[in-house]
Amino acid sequence: MTGLTKDALRYYEKIEILTDVPRDQNNYRQYSIDNLHQLQLIQGFRKLGLDLSLLTDSINLTNDEQKLETLRACQKAVHDEMDRLTRIDTILAQQISRIPK
Repeated sequence: MTGLTKDALRYYEKIEILTDVPRDQNNYRQYSIDNLHQLQLIQGFRKLGLDLSLLTDSINLTNDEQKLETLRACQKAVHDEMDRLTRIDTILAQQISRIPK
């Protein structure tokens, strides 16, 4: 469903960025919609090369104000990476346009 390995899922639980994974009577993990959303965010951070510890901080906070501040820092990191990629894309587009067709 997520394309992640069993080892990756266990690792994310271990470092506490995948939290509150329910288990059935046989102790098998039963991933919730919230868990899937966590995994999508984790995968997005990994693809962008962003620090997963930002997610750990936001997940483990119980104070809403601190959580909001940390999530905004995560969002800023994503925006910064988007800006960097946009600059690279602009450079590539310029180089492509200089090549005769």
